[in-house]
This record gives sequence, C-alpha cells and structure tokens, in this order.
Amino acid sequence: PGILAYLAYDNLRGTRQATKWYFTALAFSLLALLSKSTAVVIPLLLISLDALLLHREASRSEWKTLLLEKTPFFLLGAGFGLLANWAAGESPVNSLVAGLSTMQRILLPLYTLAFYPVKILIPLGLTPIYDSVSARWMAAGALLTALVLGGALRAARKGNTTWLLAFACYAFTILPAITGLSAGIQPWADRYAYLPSIALFVLIGSGVTLLWEWSPKGWHASILTALACIAVVFGVMDRRQVAIWKDSENLFRAAVREAPAVPIGYDYLGIALADKGDDDGALEMYRTAVRLDPTLADAYYNAAVVFQRKT
Repeated sequence: PGILAYLAYDNLRGTRQATKWYFTALAFSLLALLSKSTAVVIPLLLISLDALLLHREASRSEWKTLLLEKTPFFLLGAGFGLLANWAAGESPVNSLVAGLSTMQRILLPLYTLAFYPVKILIPLGLTPIYDSVSARWMAAGALLTALVLGGALRAARKGNTTWLLAFACYAFTILPAITGLSAGIQPWADRYAYLPSIALFVLIGSGVTLLWEWSPKGWHASILTALACIAVVFGVMDRRQVAIWKDSENLFRAAVREAPAVPIGYDYLGIALADKGDDDGALEMYRTAVRLDPTLADAYYNAAVVFQRKT
C-alpha cells in the first residue's frame, strides 16, 4: 500500500491532493516497519522507481527535490533497522553458513539472488529447510545472477529500464534476508521470497501481456494452450506438495530427507513427534540433531522436556 500511495502522490505531484497521498505513503511505510523489518528497504524501492520509471529524465535540481522528500522514509528505515539489529543481539551464525569456505561466503549473496527465481520457475525439492550446496553450484548461481544483471543493464542502456527495475526491486527486498545471516537465521527459506517475488511476477505478467499484444491473432490460441498447460503442470505439483505439508510430522520427515545434514530439521521433527506422544521417536531425533550440531541448545532443551515427562 505504501508503494501504491507513493505512485498516487507522484501522479498528483503539484496538486493539493498530493500532500495527502505523500503522508499516506509515509504512514503505510511506518505500519510496514512495525510489522516486518524487511520494510527498511522501502526508501531504496522509491528511489528505484524514480530513477528507472517515474523520473528517468529528471535534472540535478529535480533529483535534489526527489531525494529530499525521501528523507523521512530513510530516517524511519534507518531507525527501525538499528532497532532490529539491536534486538537481534549477537546471535550465533547459522551452522550451514559457519561451515562455508571463504569463497562460498563470497558467492553466497549472488547465489541466493538466483536461488529463489529458480525455485519459483522450477519448484522441485521444496522444503522448509535447505541444505548447503557445493562451491560449484554457488558459482553457477552467481554466474546466472551476473548474466541477468548484465542483460538488464544492457537493456537499460537501450532505453528499456523495465528489467533493471524488476531486478532492483527483487534484490532490494531480498537484501534483509541475505544480510541477516549473521543473526543466525536460515540461509535459504521459501518464505523469504514471498514479498520479493512480487516484482518477478509483475515482470512475467507484463511479458505475457506484451507477447499477446505483439503476436498475430493466429498465435493467440497457441499462447492460451501453453499457459493452460503450465497451469496444469503447476497444479499437479501443488497437489503433491500439499500432501507433504498436511501436518508437521510429514513436513519435517520430508525436510530431513531433502536436507539430512541440517540439524534443525531433526529438532523440528522431534517436536512434531513429541506432540503426538512418540517420546522415543522424538528423543532419537534430538540425539541426531545434537550429533550434527553439539551447540544446538534447542535440541537439548526439547530433549530435557521429554525426559522430564517420561520420569
């Protein structure tokens, strides 16, 4: 809503109604920050919209005005960013990240940028917990990101900034998840891509619309058939995924199959088994978790709860 309110403000710039929409955008940004720390990137999204869509031909003096009006957004973002960082404290680094080589850590941000679009387009092996990957796969992901960014920059030089805007919006909104690795969060989780993927879907939708408008009418039936086939394939895949996600035990059994070296999956599976009364099964999962990561305090605590219940 904050972005939409800003677009309305920009459209009415110079009128009496513009001020109302400006403060509406600011209020929605504040509400977003109170809801989720990802909203700290809102000022970067607004600047991207200005530079690549709304005011591509702005003069230097006009840019001073554009940047000045973003000051409240930047102040709110910086304030809440510092607050979120303080609240996180000095949490331990995620065990997967701790096990990465120096080269893998360098490649990690670029690989992560490629990870989510690939999972959206090819949703195979979806799991709430992902295992680490080799340096070769990380290099491939980083190369894919570099190629996409290079293509977007080349298109922008030719006057088409749509691709670069979509890339910027996606990258900026995924940025908090990438930079939050030091707080001990999972390096990859599908939920991190919910908001960033909006830019990708808008781009895909625009591409389909342009294809429809530019193609001869005789191709329309083929386009509709192709879209219907894609919808059927994704529907079948969704149906299979729903069967895995039907309850916590099934979900985390699938997670440990997909990522057998990640200790937190066994911890969560242990919790699911304990909730069903399978204390022996839960303890076995907790033992596996601490064998993989002897510093995983949650597994020790959860095992202690089960032992207390058994005695």
